[in-house]
Amino acid sequence: MDDKTIQRNLQTSIILFVLCLIVTIAAALLQWTEITIAMGVLAVVQAYIIYVWWHRKRHRKPHFQHKPYERA
Repeated sequence: MDDKTIQRNLQTSIILFVLCLIVTIAAALLQWTEITIAMGVLAVVQAYIIYVWWHRKRHRKPHFQHKPYERA
């Protein structure tokens, strides 16, 4: 993946994370327990996806990185 794709995916994940947090807070204030739990779980998943994209952005690897084949 190129840097533009990683940056775009990272930005999209951050936007979805913020939206999940906003809906979680609104649902908690309206005492909608099921929606609060569901959106909280989605916020945690988005936080993990942000971590993955951030890690991928910081630690670039060559796309085709093969180890030499060794026979036993």
